[in-house]
Amino acid sequence: MNTTTFAKSTFFAFLLGLIVSIIGGYLYFGSEGILPQASAEKYILYDNDIYLASELAGSKRITTNGDIKYLYGHENNLLLLGKQKGKPVPASEDIGYTNLYLHKIDSKEEELISDEPIQSAFFNKHNKNQIIFVTTSAETKMYDLESKKIKKLAEKSLNPNVNNASTKVVYKKLSPNWLPGEYLDGSLGLYVTDIQTGQENQLTSGEMDYAPLWSPNGKYVIFYSNNPEGLNSLFIVNSDGSDLVQLSNIGETFVSDNTVDSPSELPIWSSDGRYIVYESDRRIWINELDLDNKKLISAKTIAYGVSPEWVEDGQTISVVTTKASEKASAITVMDLEGNIIRNK
Repeated sequence: MNTTTFAKSTFFAFLLGLIVSIIGGYLYFGSEGILPQASAEKYILYDNDIYLASELAGSKRITTNGDIKYLYGHENNLLLLGKQKGKPVPASEDIGYTNLYLHKIDSKEEELISDEPIQSAFFNKHNKNQIIFVTTSAETKMYDLESKKIKKLAEKSLNPNVNNASTKVVYKKLSPNWLPGEYLDGSLGLYVTDIQTGQENQLTSGEMDYAPLWSPNGKYVIFYSNNPEGLNSLFIVNSDGSDLVQLSNIGETFVSDNTVDSPSELPIWSSDGRYIVYESDRRIWINELDLDNKKLISAKTIAYGVSPEWVEDGQTISVVTTKASEKASAITVMDLEGNIIRNK
């Protein structure tokens, strides 16, 4: 097997695992940064229940039923949860088969959003009344908290991301012949759909393109794919599909100290579009970007942990670090060089 063939086959296996991780396979807290506050807090899924980990107050148990499989996100007083649909199949990974619920933290009330099998979901951070979710049949849908109505946005789609204006959604488009449980061979690239009109347009054509993210100004989309040498890398493209540029791992063939890792969780932008922060194999990465000139200025690891979020936008982040012997997870606040500012 030559290097390119090996890279492609291993990439598909990696991509499936990454998609599961991105949609909430272990600790997922949504793509929304935390507003500046006196102390950092995070909702954490542990042993099928939700805990609130506070930088100052330690850990507080929020739910007690032990039936939660995924924490997809949180918004104000609401938690977006995936609960087990039916009974797990013995000796199976049982990936993605959950119902979608809203849990009100204060009242403990729960609302069923969808009884379809769900594989991912998130609050639209640009429109607090919208929830975007993807079914196991790869249909991307939007739920409106006010009207209680569900609108289908796209078929054969994964990794949706909504622009700041909440007018367009970008996603990975699967083959028309794809069926649930199959590999992602034959994917068509990245597509964009106008949420109001339903008009769908192709953005890229790479079979391995995935995890697209709108830039804060809406002019660009960054995403991950294989470079010509077969190594997973970061790319940027204009929002109309023009001027595709590779940003990371240019000319690199194998993973080394010179390469930039791809995310295990969706990257989080700083509001000015200068930085993305993400976790990769429990290492926290900061990438500094020059969007208008399509350049990666720097890429470095600054800590070990998971689920980084902005505390002060573009200045400090919080990171969850978990000790195996403890239920409570520690929260560390640090600057972009990895210098610890506060640690609980």
